[in-house]
Amino acid sequence: MHTWFHADKVEYRPDELEPDGGSPKLTRYRYLATSTNGEKVFLRTDQLIEARSWGIGFVFFDKHETDCLATLNVRHSMRSLVCDLNDLAMMLPRILQAEPSRFPRLVAPSCGRALEQLIVDVLNEDSNKAQLTRLTEDYCQKTDIRVRYPELHRKRGARIQVTWAPDLFRHQRKVDSISRVEQYAVLSPWALADAAPQVNPTRGEQRPPFDNELINRLWSSIDGQPADTAALAQEFRAILHRSIGAPVCDPRGPMALVPPALREYIREWVHFEAVRSTKALRQWQSNGGTFHQHSDGRLSARPGRHDSGSKLAEIECLK
Repeated sequence: MHTWFHADKVEYRPDELEPDGGSPKLTRYRYLATSTNGEKVFLRTDQLIEARSWGIGFVFFDKHETDCLATLNVRHSMRSLVCDLNDLAMMLPRILQAEPSRFPRLVAPSCGRALEQLIVDVLNEDSNKAQLTRLTEDYCQKTDIRVRYPELHRKRGARIQVTWAPDLFRHQRKVDSISRVEQYAVLSPWALADAAPQVNPTRGEQRPPFDNELINRLWSSIDGQPADTAALAQEFRAILHRSIGAPVCDPRGPMALVPPALREYIREWVHFEAVRSTKALRQWQSNGGTFHQHSDGRLSARPGRHDSGSKLAEIECLK
């Protein structure tokens, strides 16, 4: 079932550079769409395309614009399909060799995919900087999202693993499942809550330097004033879950139901973690750490001279 919104091309403004290997070339305009409550929303072309993930479509008075968006949607879908088929051709022979009679689950459950898409929407609210990863990265390398910032100097961006984990035990279980986890940002309701100064004032430089005004706005948008990290994590999880499960009433999708302060908080957290994880990667590389690519899409990390042990770790190249 689709929800349709009317949109009008209203102004010329160059879009941000598209993610490497992501959406097709975008027209350089902004579009004005109206939510069901009458709110006017400006969207980039890449946001119109991503809205299809939530069953959202757009119509224009100008039939040419409707046809152009439909063409972009088809090209985007075909490119994603070809990419997935190529990845399957690389991955399946090795996977089925181990268990020929059991076809593996290659994608996350729908609730997990929805959370990943919501985080991408939040990161791309102001500019196009994040994208969901291709199948080989998602399945083989524990990477759900790539996010790019100019200061990282990383063509494909920093790696983000996304999980619903609302408590320390489940968050740590996810962390422990990732090789060289210091080179990742592991985003969960628990990780977001653990960085909040109200409930964990002792973290200091280990968390983003949140602006006091942002923290005050975030705190005022949360019901019940959680007293500790566990309670705040549960509240963050509930907000994200309600946003995904609610009927679509805004052309931005579920993101519009996440409080603006929490969306900004998530972007600040991801930016901080992207810089931190990139520094960890560069340090490992400076110590001699290198990568080796396999024909099935895996990459093995060869330890640097200061790493403990010599076993190859199956993680994707972090260029």
